[in-house]
Amino acid sequence: MLTIENIIKTSDVFMGNPVEYELLTGGYVNKTYKVICNGNTYCVRINNNKQAPFICLDPKKEALACHQANLLSIAPAVYNLNNADEYLITDFFYGESFFKE
Repeated sequence: MLTIENIIKTSDVFMGNPVEYELLTGGYVNKTYKVICNGNTYCVRINNNKQAPFICLDPKKEALACHQANLLSIAPAVYNLNNADEYLITDFFYGESFFKE
C-alpha cells in the first residue's frame, strides 16, 4: 500500500530533503496531506483507486485538467503527471472546504 512516507522518500519533489507533513481531514475517498519542504507547501493526495470507479473519477484525467488549469493561472501547479493515477502532488493553497449546507 502506498503511504506518504513512500512518496516522500521517492518523489523528486521531496527526496533527500527534510519535510514536515500532516494529514488533512474532510476528503471523500482519498488521503490528503499538507507537506512542507524547503520553505514550500504542497498538497499530496493519495488516490483510493478502489473507490474511483464507483464515483466515476479518472485520476490521470483529473491531473491533466489541473495541469491545464494551472497553465491558465487558475489552479495550483501539478508536480507528478507520470504517476498521477496513484497520487497527486500540487502546490498547497489555503482555503475553506465546501459543506452541504
